[in-house]
Amino acid sequence: MNQIMLNLLQYGPWLVVTKGGDSCRRLADRHYSRQTVGSPQFTRPGRNLVLRTALGMQYGYLVRPAG
Repeated sequence: MNQIMLNLLQYGPWLVVTKGGDSCRRLADRHYSRQTVGSPQFTRPGRNLVLRTALGMQYGYLVRPAG
């Protein structure tokens, strides 16, 4: 199993947001190839943990298994 070590504190405080969060969706529209630009959700269906920096410059998400 591989693990990635990130220093998340270098980006400032992180906030838990919804997977339909407007600031993250706009960031995804600008920087990633999406099947549907402007789609209200930018993650895959299911349970996700979405984090965004307080300044809204970075975001990330973890996919959680259903159940």
